[in-house]
Amino acid sequence: MVEIVNTKISKNVSLEVREVLGSHGMTMRFLEHVFDFKAWKSTSEIIATTASNKKFIFVSKDNGDTWEKVWPKKQDLEANKILELEESEEKCIIGRCFTTSTGRRLLQLSKNNNPGNVYIFSNNWEYIGKRSTGKFNWHGSFSIGEQNKIILFSEYAVGADKLYVWRTQDDGNTWEKVFEQTSHLIDTYLGDIRHFHTCFPWPNAPGNSNAKNGAWLVSSGDTDEQSKVWISYDCGDSWKNITDKSFPLNGDDFTRSVHRYTTLQYLEDGSILWATDDHACPERSASLVKAEIENDVLKLNILTSLSSNNIRSLIDFGSYFLSISEAKEPDITKAYVQVLRKEEPYIELSGTIDAPRRNGFTYSRSSIMAYKNVAFSYNMLRWELKERDDITPVQQSQNAGNPPFICSICNAVFSECYDEERCPECKNPARIRALPEIIQKHIPKYTEQEIIDSYPMLGFCVEPDEYVYLKKVFDDIQAVPLYVVYMNRKSGVDTSEFLKFKNDSFSCVFSILLYDYLEEYEKALKEAYRVLAPGGVFVTLIAYYMLSQDDKGTTKKYIFKGGGGYSHYLSEEMELPSIPTVTKGFTKLMNKVGFQEKVVNIFDEASGAISTFFIGKKDKR
Repeated sequence: MVEIVNTKISKNVSLEVREVLGSHGMTMRFLEHVFDFKAWKSTSEIIATTASNKKFIFVSKDNGDTWEKVWPKKQDLEANKILELEESEEKCIIGRCFTTSTGRRLLQLSKNNNPGNVYIFSNNWEYIGKRSTGKFNWHGSFSIGEQNKIILFSEYAVGADKLYVWRTQDDGNTWEKVFEQTSHLIDTYLGDIRHFHTCFPWPNAPGNSNAKNGAWLVSSGDTDEQSKVWISYDCGDSWKNITDKSFPLNGDDFTRSVHRYTTLQYLEDGSILWATDDHACPERSASLVKAEIENDVLKLNILTSLSSNNIRSLIDFGSYFLSISEAKEPDITKAYVQVLRKEEPYIELSGTIDAPRRNGFTYSRSSIMAYKNVAFSYNMLRWELKERDDITPVQQSQNAGNPPFICSICNAVFSECYDEERCPECKNPARIRALPEIIQKHIPKYTEQEIIDSYPMLGFCVEPDEYVYLKKVFDDIQAVPLYVVYMNRKSGVDTSEFLKFKNDSFSCVFSILLYDYLEEYEKALKEAYRVLAPGGVFVTLIAYYMLSQDDKGTTKKYIFKGGGGYSHYLSEEMELPSIPTVTKGFTKLMNKVGFQEKVVNIFDEASGAISTFFIGKKDKR
């Protein structure tokens, strides 16, 4: 066990994160926190492996306090041959483990073109044999389960013509396909599904017509059309699509992709709770979703927005849930962590932790439920949640008044403000707190002082706090309005504002939240490039919830109407289009018009928000 990785404290709870190391300091990876499906609770047994081609398995039977290497055994040469030699590849590691009700261990490897074999071990880690299933692994901790001695798992792959749900009724000795969906070998977004996400038993499903055997839920992703949920009341013999089709495909508000999840929990009132492995709703944030079944159809209720990154683990801690995101968007090295209450207001604590091995971060592999307030996740992180009454006096003195973040605008110290984006004093949001860094560090980095001294700066709808920091770099600032009425139209941002200015006349063109409302991206970028002096710099911020990494482009467009609320700055006669932006598409357009482009993500420790700035330099002639 190493030192504490991170500690977060709210008024009611503390969350402590530690990293678990194997013998000789080996980096380990989580395989399984053994779950008793009959009693519906976690046990004290944790299974882990080494994060290298040298394959070892470690087990802790005391909730992670002590560990024992259980495989390979010296006498188990056959298992050593099969797992260490016959299947050895550079990227082949032990990837998944599932312990059955009889104590058997079912293992799968993680590697390219995985043959889908299931390796069976006894409770004491003696090798029994290899069984062939399909070509692919199950995905995460909620993609395999057991109910009444029947085990099902769903396949996860990128690039397959068919994907299956597999079933065994004899403890893993034989397997059969019980459900299939069409995917696509080349373009995975063209299949009926891209891959299955979850396959999980639901013992007390309301309206279950076969209560003795329980129900099963299976879900899929990734696109709007591919995000679906099915239920089986007969142990996998038949399946019914229960997707809530009231959420439209490519809709203007919430879309069908709210069904995209890789982790779920069941609530006492007979409903389902999941956090979306998706940030397309609302405002392009991951969402907490509650689902109920009515006449074999899901009825969804969006409870609250969560992080700006996809949620991959949702762990039951009794009075709370722990939500953990991935960390794989470009330049993001933080994972979002939130402690959620089981009733409103849902967010008890919100923050981030460093994710040096980032990417999927939890990869949807974690404890299903905590044991004695302790749970584990993929990077072999140990999460302990305590009520504030349980915090030691030392912890209280060290952490009281945390987080120790100072507002870059007014120097106020944030106090217990993890879940608040705005500063408690000056009320500025994270995007304004990012200004000192972007203006005083990055703008001078991309343009010479000679250019700054020789030409004025052009700013769109510059606000007072923006002006304060821009003035630290630019002596001469010219500002133009952002929201204007087109000639014969009642909506939009008028790119003709650029036409007022001559070629090569500004050192910097600066805007915040301008390109969120522009339909004529390329035209506006060309104009920005035209009015910049050679050696000048273009800087704009696009809100994180309006950004997408999807190369296929965006399909949604929102319309804000004037007259109050969010769009109070518009007259009642105006409408303003708000259009999600594809990051790669925007940078390609910047490059197309002539800019040397750069994306800078500025992370706000206090709120966990990320401000994404696009910077373009106009070369000197």
